[in-house]
Amino acid sequence: MVKVKALQVFEDLYTGTVYKPGDVLDITKARYDEFKKNLSIYGGEFLELVEEGTALVETAETETKVEAAETETKVEAAETETKEEVKEAPVEETDEAKQD
Repeated sequence: MVKVKALQVFEDLYTGTVYKPGDVLDITKARYDEFKKNLSIYGGEFLELVEEGTALVETAETETKVEAAETETKVEAAETETKEEVKEAPVEETDEAKQD
């Protein structure tokens, strides 16, 4: 068995599993070779071999970065909605404005 890390998004046609960058797979050497062969038609690298001691650390770091990016996106979306609400808020005329 070998541990490999996904570098790009791809789907395992046998299982239907979609792998994202940073996902670590524990597969046979034959399966790794098959993935490399089948994915080669798309250009670029999809998998890289991972050393035993680094697989868990790299996966945890990737998940943390993804979670941080998702949180930033949610905050930005909330700020955008708030700005749009302020722009669209109706302006009420004051008594002074009505007299003019």
